[in-house]
Amino acid sequence: MKKTIIALVIGLLAASAQMAFAGYTVTAPWGYGIWQSNGGGEFTLEESVSTYSGNYSPYTKNQGITPSFQSFCLTGIFTVIFPHQPYDATLSNVALAGAQPDPLSKGTAYLYEQFATGSLNYDYTNASGNRVNNAFALQDAIWYLEDEQTSLADPSSTLANNYYLALALAEYGDLSGAQADYHGTQVHVLNLTDPTPGSYFPVGQDQLVYTPTPIPAAAWLLGSGLLGLIGIKRKTTMRG
Repeated sequence: MKKTIIALVIGLLAASAQMAFAGYTVTAPWGYGIWQSNGGGEFTLEESVSTYSGNYSPYTKNQGITPSFQSFCLTGIFTVIFPHQPYDATLSNVALAGAQPDPLSKGTAYLYEQFATGSLNYDYTNASGNRVNNAFALQDAIWYLEDEQTSLADPSSTLANNYYLALALAEYGDLSGAQADYHGTQVHVLNLTDPTPGSYFPVGQDQLVYTPTPIPAAAWLLGSGLLGLIGIKRKTTMRG
């Protein structure tokens, strides 16, 4: 009986996660977004159904179109994401669009969570006219942390003066710590695929998404209740 209930819980949670993503697409409207430059973020990702945008700060969601959220890409050498093209989107902790699967780093996850929640030192309101410049610097730091480049692309930025890279290194002690694989649940990679049959570019550019509650609440309550029947205690999920 115990094994049957455990199997049921696992099956229900897996099915609920799949339902959350079934038919879910994102689209980059009017180019990549109003705060984008130089082939990277910020990307504005319009959702087919409001799923993740509700997790974001008012500064990082619904920027010109609703529902949407602001994101950054992980694969610097793979820059194909076509405007107005809906992409099927699924969650993982790995960028898939590059030459080989690349796990999300702790430093990138940390920076993106701060950005998404409006906590980063960032010109969110563009009051100083620096939001695009901040986006370039943050994208540069992300590409560096993800090993997509060995130097920073912004000619005005160096390893010594990129504020966001320095912030990640300070959080994790050094570059090795910041580049370690992330195993938390607050941030995920959004893997994009073009559903168009025979698409010349079937895989889109991997994007970041803020996911503080990745499992649907109803499924979680149901699963917790069933687990309680057999006396299994859920371990508290620790952030990476």
